[in-house]
Amino acid sequence: MKKRCFLFWIAYLFFWSFLVIAFVVTDAYELFLLCLALVFLPLISYITLRIQARAIQAHLIKKDEQVWIEVQAHPLLGNPMLHVQFNEQHLFTQENHTRMIALLTSAPLSFEDEHFGVLKLTIEEIYFCDPLHLFCLKKNMQETLRFLSLPKPSNMTTSIIQSASSKNKEGQWIDKHEVREYQPGDSLKWIHHKLSYKTQKIMVRLFENENNANVSLFLDLSPSLSECKQCIAFYQSLASFFLQHQIRLQVWYYSQEKLCQQNVRSFKEIIDSLNHILSSPKSSVSTLPAKLQLIEHGNYLLDEKGGIFDAYRS
Repeated sequence: MKKRCFLFWIAYLFFWSFLVIAFVVTDAYELFLLCLALVFLPLISYITLRIQARAIQAHLIKKDEQVWIEVQAHPLLGNPMLHVQFNEQHLFTQENHTRMIALLTSAPLSFEDEHFGVLKLTIEEIYFCDPLHLFCLKKNMQETLRFLSLPKPSNMTTSIIQSASSKNKEGQWIDKHEVREYQPGDSLKWIHHKLSYKTQKIMVRLFENENNANVSLFLDLSPSLSECKQCIAFYQSLASFFLQHQIRLQVWYYSQEKLCQQNVRSFKEIIDSLNHILSSPKSSVSTLPAKLQLIEHGNYLLDEKGGIFDAYRS
């Protein structure tokens, strides 16, 4: 920025000197007025810049699944060309990058195609120049936005869908007296309305296969970033599929060398689990736990009860 202002100063002084020489040679009154105006022009430009600087603000917002830098300018004078410097911190990979972009008005930010995970953006400084680009001011800021970027869910293989569906279609209602209180993730169509009215609590029917409607899933997040992206994309589809069949999940994964666990009992908790997983540092453990059955793309079933693999083996 300072180098650019220095070059504009050279151009300005060269042009002003040329006009002065032309006035001395020609003795034209119009050139005298123009030289006089150019003497005060930098001062007017600097005052304009100081007035604009008081009103200029930059905010990070999420709009239409994109991150925008929203610029608040002076209502009359507008805003000059801005150069926004911000820090981009990838919480999953623990990478930090400093970027600078130039903009006149609010604009969306673009990221690399491989980007996914929880990203923490912080606007650190704003640089802006006067209309003549002779002066440059810096404004310190600490505007932060944290957001989750996810890959598109991948398609599951037909064999997994058929296997899960055959073992867990709808089940058989054990007995008309077998009910329990509603839990997040339960299907609303199995609400027992009469009993719910009597007890003033939401009660749902209990099924034969409900005792087995729990799955422990392990995510291998130790390979490359592209493989982790496939793992997360497939996990989204797999978790949604299990919840549609009223199967609750326990999700296990490594963050660095720490083994972590998340319970997923509703579709909202899928996003919550992804927020936890991708805001934690990437796994540094390459050795997988015992008793794992690979489904696809780094998604494993953890055999805790001995018979869970038979129901969902591809």
